[in-house]
Amino acid sequence: MKKSDLPIWASVAEIMSAVAIVISLLYVGFELNRNTVVLNATGNRNLLEAVRSWERLLISDKELVALYLNGPEEFQQYSQEERLRYTYFVSQYATIWEQAFEEHAAGLLQTAYWEDWNNAFRPELYYIAPAWPEISVYYTDDFQRHIESELVNHVSNASGDQRDGTNR
Repeated sequence: MKKSDLPIWASVAEIMSAVAIVISLLYVGFELNRNTVVLNATGNRNLLEAVRSWERLLISDKELVALYLNGPEEFQQYSQEERLRYTYFVSQYATIWEQAFEEHAAGLLQTAYWEDWNNAFRPELYYIAPAWPEISVYYTDDFQRHIESELVNHVSNASGDQRDGTNR
């Protein structure tokens, strides 16, 4: 190899390293995209399992079903024990909703998924509303504002009897 060929080889090596960097960046981008898909799927699965656990708890207890279905109209007349049970139960659902809200805010749940979840949670506002003044302090300020906005926009404008499932 001649001394005059050295700059040519240096240029070739520089081009090859630039190509290698571009390829590695493309690979990193692909892996990040795949990781985002996995995170969304995991988040959705976790939310679904949390909702299903809550529903299993509800349907496994006839007294809780009656307490839950009658809560919006009878909450103020409930005994202290019934109010506590009702409040605790609906707060579990609100906590699942907050989880979805916070995951979306952190960029861990895509907007389309968040909108689907929010629409799925919305009918339960009817049941959360009576206990919301008592439980709201346990949630983040942003989530409190979200629920209060939802309450104003959807509960007051609801038509039909929520209890018979016509708005669900």
